[in-house]
Amino acid sequence: MRAADTIVFGSPLYWHSFSGMLRNLIDRCYGTMEGQLDGKRLFFILQGSAPTKEQLDTAEWTMERFAGLYRMRYEGMASNVAEVKTLARRL
Repeated sequence: MRAADTIVFGSPLYWHSFSGMLRNLIDRCYGTMEGQLDGKRLFFILQGSAPTKEQLDTAEWTMERFAGLYRMRYEGMASNVAEVKTLARRL
């Protein structure tokens, strides 16, 4: 992640949230990545058969907070094909 200009996280939707693997990555960055991700672009793709508004809102809030903590530019989340196409244009 330190060497990248753009970071894309992707996760399936498991039990009302993104995967434990992604949660662990986010948790393990805390306190160890400060000053190392400044200015990088962050995109998030969440895949699930029928995510609820609450699930999407929680995922979006988490990614916004993660990006803000490390001074990254959060470029948005996609959870369906139309949203992925929109984000892809900005990649």
